[in-house]
Amino acid sequence: IDNARAKGITGRGPFQYGLWSGWFVKSMDAPVKRFKVSAPGAYLPHVGKDLQETLAEFLKIQNEVTELVKSADGLDLARVKVRLPIGPGLKMSLGRRFQLLAAHDRRHFWQARQVIQSIDRSNLSASST
Repeated sequence: IDNARAKGITGRGPFQYGLWSGWFVKSMDAPVKRFKVSAPGAYLPHVGKDLQETLAEFLKIQNEVTELVKSADGLDLARVKVRLPIGPGLKMSLGRRFQLLAAHDRRHFWQARQVIQSIDRSNLSASST
């Protein structure tokens, strides 16, 4: 974002993004569709972390992303490219990357709801026997 601002890569939306990046964002959104994607090693959950610590870390990251979005205001979100952490040399426009982060969060919230609903159904079944 700082480099793009220094280079004067500014613009006003709405921005046009590529088809591949649109497909990729949709594939990461909720509900989980055709295939499951394993998380890269750097993104695997930390087993044993307590719930409050995990929530605090999540909220910290959300605040950081919010600040990044604010700091990108006025940039050409289609022309500014950022590297993806899933492979060497893979890049995506900054605007699509922001969309990907939001889709990824929706996916995890959807997954969490599925677990909660599964637990609720299990508890209902157990209590009726």
